[in-house]
Amino acid sequence: MGNNVKMQDMGYQIGAQTNRTSVAGTLIDFAPEADQFAIVGATEKITLNTDHYDAGVKYTDLASRNFGEVPLRTPLWPNIAGLLFNAVFARNSDGTLDYHTVRRWWRSAIGGTEDKGEEFRGVIFNSVSLSISRSQSNAAISFDAAGFFNAKRRLTDAETNPTPDLSKPFAYGTAGVLIDFVHDEDVDSYGADDQQVQSVSLAFSNNCTLDGVQDNIADPPLHRSWLTHITGNPTIEVNVTVRLNDDGYVRIDEFTEVPKGKLRIAFTHPRATTITSTSTISSGTTSTQTLNVSSTTGFSVGDIVCITHPTTGFTIAKITAISAGVSLTVSGYDTRVTLDGSTGGPLTIRNMSCGITIDSMDFESRSAPQRAGAFQVINLRYMATLKAGATFPLEALAYDHDNSRL
Repeated sequence: MGNNVKMQDMGYQIGAQTNRTSVAGTLIDFAPEADQFAIVGATEKITLNTDHYDAGVKYTDLASRNFGEVPLRTPLWPNIAGLLFNAVFARNSDGTLDYHTVRRWWRSAIGGTEDKGEEFRGVIFNSVSLSISRSQSNAAISFDAAGFFNAKRRLTDAETNPTPDLSKPFAYGTAGVLIDFVHDEDVDSYGADDQQVQSVSLAFSNNCTLDGVQDNIADPPLHRSWLTHITGNPTIEVNVTVRLNDDGYVRIDEFTEVPKGKLRIAFTHPRATTITSTSTISSGTTSTQTLNVSSTTGFSVGDIVCITHPTTGFTIAKITAISAGVSLTVSGYDTRVTLDGSTGGPLTIRNMSCGITIDSMDFESRSAPQRAGAFQVINLRYMATLKAGATFPLEALAYDHDNSRL
């Protein structure tokens, strides 16, 4: 018998697979919240009720395995933010989600010829909850996901111990979040960060179901595990707590038609590369737009940037081209707002950003006003569903900011 695995001997890696049964070609180290990435197998058995000359149960067998949903909770680290966003918010052309490999190491803690950990393959992220609370201190943003895995395999003593390369900076924090909340699109529109918003929570689900069970004696970890997953219509529950500074908040439940709200969230990081520009970014287009800058050092194609104007608003965009030392080009996404860097500017451009946009959400209910410190606040609840003719109820932008760039 080997040594005990100590309290903090655990280490985790994650990467995307090409299909359900393969293994990720590249794995990224990350640090989940303690005891909150609790992947463990679930098995169901089948019992036959037979007459067999005796009392009791005579025949049982394995019915299925790995159909139980497991928690996949981790701080939102810059080096895996894009992977996590794509895992839950992006679908392939056939409607499926990407599969992932997760390795849970205790390396050589046990010693001898004992296993060094566990490997979970075919991990899919079905749902996630995100909560942002603006208070008197910064707090790490938790990517509180849940999903399923397809097979568990051993990391034997023959495996090479990884050299950890965990995120250098702190996780994205609430102090760096910008929130643009429109409680009723008929009376308001997108604009600047709304400092009256005290908190926002999102509960998103792909509403996946699992299907198929098959014997696999040749590869026991796959024996009677699920064969495929089917994504349903995605849903999002949104709760927004705002200071009571607009009587429209308390009258919203009086309307004869269901009001529709909007929401944009930008996640920024203090370790980002920052530059200014007096160019203009325009809404209503996904075409190429150029931002003239004095330096492009620290920026790369594929970076998600947060662009802010001192008074008129912010937007999230993707860099698709760079003219070294001259300009950054963004394209592919509607910025939703027009920001003129030559008037009241300049614009501030920061990479190392992420964003979520919900352009239509139906009002559901509101709370009574209640005290929150020195203010009265009210909670508004919305639901966003897949509308007829639409492809997805939200737009999410993120990327993995490699440690080598810091």
